Amino acid sequence: MFSTSFFQGLTRSWLKLLMNSDARGGGNGGSCYGDSGSPKFVHATNTVVAVTTGGDAYCRAENYNQRLDVADARAFLGQYLNLP
Repeated sequence: MFSTSFFQGLTRSWLKLLMNSDARGGGNGGSCYGDSGSPKFVHATNTVVAVTTGGDAYCRAENYNQRLDVADARAFLGQYLNLP
């Protein structure tokens, strides 16, 4: 299963996405309880750019996804994967 989330913001560590896509007419989708650790893909690819970590208590606002292109994440992942 998958859903598509609307972009909310980007910081040096976080990709912020709208948790409830229905709020903008996008249909059902987004992240909520139990989704922590799930990948965030570039649309229509198998490229993972972030991992879900959390969001607001009611699953209505934005969720926080740890970016994988930052130095710490790349250093960790590089121990196990060949990174581009």
